[in-house]
Amino acid sequence: AIADQLAAVDGQRAQLQAAGERAAAARKGEQAARLLLETRRTEHAHAVDGVAHRTRALEECARVLRSSLDDAERTGLALDRWLAPLGDWRTLADPVDWLKREFEGWQAHARECERLAAILPALREETARAENEAVNCRKAATEAADELALARKACADLASQRTALLGGEAVAIVEQRLATAREAASAALAKASRDQEAAANGALAAVTRLAEYRKLHDEAELLLATRRDTLAAALAEAGIAEPDVAALAAQGEDGLAAEAQALTELDQALHTANALASQREQDLAAHRTTDVPALLGPELATALEVARGALASAAEIRREAELRLRMDDDVRAQTASLRAELETKTAKADVWLRLNALIGDAKGASFRRFAQGLTLERLLVHANARLSELKPRYTLERSGGGDMLIQVIDNDMGGEVRGLHNLSGGERFLVSLALALGLAEMSTSSGVRIESLFIDEGFGALDPSSLGQAVALLEQLHATGRRVGVISHVEELKERIPVKIEVTPTGRGTSRIEVTGE
Repeated sequence: AIADQLAAVDGQRAQLQAAGERAAAARKGEQAARLLLETRRTEHAHAVDGVAHRTRALEECARVLRSSLDDAERTGLALDRWLAPLGDWRTLADPVDWLKREFEGWQAHARECERLAAILPALREETARAENEAVNCRKAATEAADELALARKACADLASQRTALLGGEAVAIVEQRLATAREAASAALAKASRDQEAAANGALAAVTRLAEYRKLHDEAELLLATRRDTLAAALAEAGIAEPDVAALAAQGEDGLAAEAQALTELDQALHTANALASQREQDLAAHRTTDVPALLGPELATALEVARGALASAAEIRREAELRLRMDDDVRAQTASLRAELETKTAKADVWLRLNALIGDAKGASFRRFAQGLTLERLLVHANARLSELKPRYTLERSGGGDMLIQVIDNDMGGEVRGLHNLSGGERFLVSLALALGLAEMSTSSGVRIESLFIDEGFGALDPSSLGQAVALLEQLHATGRRVGVISHVEELKERIPVKIEVTPTGRGTSRIEVTGE
């Protein structure tokens, strides 16, 4: 089971590594796409600004040319008024050629804007594709975190199994107890082996010597009996009685010599037997002077059986201890492998753990605040780009007093920080308009194109200069293909809007709608 779990963890680790590589590649692609997109946006913004500037210059030139047909003096005054920021045109050698060059430059900018507008959809598709890859990478990262949690759970289960095998004791204590038991068993086994060997050697020596003594005694008795039997047989065969032998001894030299010869032989045999008996008695006495073994006979056999039982028990204890040691070594090796794998996966998941520490929350509030803060910063970037056209005096930034608060930097007052409530009604309207336009651009960059924009009131609080800037910006948005609707009662604004939907009350809660336009 542990091998299967290790194989599963290896597969999960490979999947996690592959997911991390895909996430890294996707992040690189996303960063490259975002960098390219920001570059294209900057170029597009510059191009749009250039087109707007050239468009305004062309409109002014066209208005001056139409006015010159009616009144040459008014044309000269208008040229003085409108071309004065560009230089003293009256001092030029060829004002028409100068104006032509300016118009050709505007046309070049217009063509560049068209080229940028043509490649903008492809960039948007590429950005959408990169964002989809980023979503897939986030999903893969979530799956990798789940796999890491499963691996940690498996490691905890293995640790619980090891605790159950060791009876809840520490590994060092179990090892010490096993080592003590193994040493005691080894000592008992060695002592029993020595006792058994000594007893076996003593018994073997005693049995050997006893067998030798018995053999010698039996040989001596056999020899004596043989000689007696020989003598008796010889006397019986000869028909001589022993008393007759004695009587015969008194007979002649020959008889005595024969008898003496026989006696000599008998003496020699007896002397030999006595010598053997004496030797055997000496051997017996020497044997009796030696140490007698403590255990003999049945007692020795019983002691041998007890020693064999103790040896078998010690061997069983030793086998069990060796088995537990091998099991503990295997568990330690597996634990070390799992720890190494856990450290590797923890190192790989360090980025996600840091993200969890940074924006992790059980309810997602921290991540929402973080994401909303990033969105607000992007919104302020786009809004400041619009506010620089509407009201260059002010710049918006995040307030340090809260995650989603906005404060205003007054550039004309040395960067003084002001609250939105300290602005006038017209300034607040321009700030709100810049934020709305920035939000529309953010939606467009994320793949959602906002075709229409409606502004309800607020223009009455603007001064003529601010009103002109706001209307020029709205006309610029209209020129890019968006529909801009304005709800207002300001007469000057009505005059500058070509197509109008006029609502006139007719009484009793009814109104009349009329569409007018050029």
